[in-house]
Amino acid sequence: FSNIIAKADIKLLADSDEQEVVREVHEFYADYLAINPHLFSLGIPACSQ
Repeated sequence: FSNIIAKADIKLLADSDEQEVVREVHEFYADYLAINPHLFSLGIPACSQ
């Protein structure tokens, strides 16, 4: 799963974690290219060219 999350949402998660089960939140950057048009779409034809 990949998506973005606002800092306010991270703070809300931290404030709501009463049992302190969340220890860390990591941010990873990734570049990727779908090899099959049926698996992924940005709605841009031939975006790899």
